[in-house]
Amino acid sequence: MEELLKKILAQDKTLLTRRDELIAILDEKVPGRLAREYNPIKKALTLNVGEIFATGNDNRAAATAKATEILLQSGLQEVRVKNVIDTFIKVLDWDKEPAEEIQPVKEIQPVEEINLAEEIQPAEETELPEWMEVSTNTPPAPSVSEIFQPKKIKPPITPPPPTPPAPQSSSKSTLIIGALIVVIIFLLLGRNNNSTPANPSNQSAEIQTPPKESYLDAKTDLSLNGVDLGTPLNQVVNVFGTPNSKKNENGRLRYYYDDIEVVFNGDYLSAFVTYSSRYKTARGLSVGSTYSEVINQYGSAPHVMNIDNLTLYEYDFNSTRGEKGLLRFAVNQSGTVEYISVRILEPEPPAPQQNKIPENVEQAARAFLLYHKNITDGNYRQAYDTLTYERQQYMGDYSTYAQGYANTISSEITALNLVSNDGDSVTFSYTLEARDIASGGRTLYQTFQGEIEMVKIGNSWKLNSGKSKRISESIK
Repeated sequence: MEELLKKILAQDKTLLTRRDELIAILDEKVPGRLAREYNPIKKALTLNVGEIFATGNDNRAAATAKATEILLQSGLQEVRVKNVIDTFIKVLDWDKEPAEEIQPVKEIQPVEEINLAEEIQPAEETELPEWMEVSTNTPPAPSVSEIFQPKKIKPPITPPPPTPPAPQSSSKSTLIIGALIVVIIFLLLGRNNNSTPANPSNQSAEIQTPPKESYLDAKTDLSLNGVDLGTPLNQVVNVFGTPNSKKNENGRLRYYYDDIEVVFNGDYLSAFVTYSSRYKTARGLSVGSTYSEVINQYGSAPHVMNIDNLTLYEYDFNSTRGEKGLLRFAVNQSGTVEYISVRILEPEPPAPQQNKIPENVEQAARAFLLYHKNITDGNYRQAYDTLTYERQQYMGDYSTYAQGYANTISSEITALNLVSNDGDSVTFSYTLEARDIASGGRTLYQTFQGEIEMVKIGNSWKLNSGKSKRISESIK
């Protein structure tokens, strides 16, 4: 997306001030696979953000701040606002530092020749004044602990200046040097006399060790900022503080903070996810780290998958309670980590023991659940392909369909019951819990109940027709 926009603006940068013309060009040239990246940029252009960047060359920081404020107020998710701003910065080459100006080399002046031919006369023996006499009782050298222990050194008493000797011979400069050496020795000995010898037994306590970073306190690799999965709820709150909001969802308690989501299974931490660089793994990586840093620290990932222009690298570790868990790094196409998640692997719920579920019903149910999981994961193309041709005509083309879910956070089926089974046609009733981004950065919670008909076409089950109604709605 950056390369395409950069190529267009290279021909005429003033297009940033003509948003309708620029949007028309992008609508024609942006391929369908970049629709998810293009939609936030298109929204930014409709809000005149392009014009802000076009006129912001003299004050880039102010232009970036103003554009960020407008996009956040429009309800665009924070991570997408960052991606839009980064795109404009890279397209306009604002991320490149200007080359330093090379200063001309100053002409080196020749050094005056020094005449060394003059013979230096030996210094005459001179009796030192009484105040300059040096004690021969030299104390022992300071120990290691004395060097590291801060001292309060009393300033030396400044002696009265000696009577300047009458000029007698060419040895005057030699006498001055000798006197300075004696003064330096006097000051050094005075410092040692004022020092208090340290107790050798306390040497180790006096050397201060710099504090460790908090993430280094982690007991396992299933942690962020030193907080491990399996940590009791009250200890987690002591670290992260009071959440902005909380929700009990399917037996899991979720705490929502500004830049991290925390999940508890009972009274213990079972998962968290963050898009912020403030949180570090036990090995010091965070959002914004590079793919090569991930590989250097953790090696080749045993689990790799591609979802919505992100490559997910997952590593197996055990929690402090001995549970198996996964550490995930989601790396974008630029090769940097976009988000980090850590979670306990939970066993699949046991199948109902009443009557054996017919194979066709089980396959249809799995296809329906996978459809909503793809929506939650932002995998809109796979979700759209699960619809029958008739259903696709009803929902609109793929671009319209994907844009309709642009603000969706999650779409989760919480109850599924069999209504009818006609072999290649299976009907279910269901309950759906949905979360969407609302204006002002708030979250819209909705609950739906409905019915869906699944039909088998070839070897695949697809969503055909259905109906639903909203039974509850709230904004937090």
